Amino acid sequence: MKRELLDSHLKNLWEVAMSDGHIDDDEVELLYKIARRHGAGSWRANRVKKRMDKIPFVNPDNDAERFDQMYDLVMMMMADGEIDENETKVCNKYAEHLGFDKRIVDELVHSISSNITVGNDPEETKQRVKFMLKIDDKEK
Repeated sequence: MKRELLDSHLKNLWEVAMSDGHIDDDEVELLYKIARRHGAGSWRANRVKKRMDKIPFVNPDNDAERFDQMYDLVMMMMADGEIDENETKVCNKYAEHLGFDKRIVDELVHSISSNITVGNDPEETKQRVKFMLKIDDKEK
């Protein structure tokens, strides 16, 4: 993932984590885990947090990456074990920014969260919700 795209994604995750008024340790750990998955570390995530106002939104180049970011955002929404209304609003906002059809955003977030709850990984979740997303599996 390109640096600008990663910084944008980490910023979006921080925004979801902070939207309920506090940042839980589980949210921070998830953010660090996502940063590591993309070849960065906690230092990068913390740097992004300090510079959030300077980091623009960057839209991924393909559907697979858009879905992966959406999956991460929903995981962040659920990370502290409580889904706050503000977290849902921010998650829905980013779903629209990522280009998901406004008419299906609520259903998409609900479907992803249900799949996470039962332990499905991102690929399995994508397979279960792709009918509503029109994802091209050949992109990844």
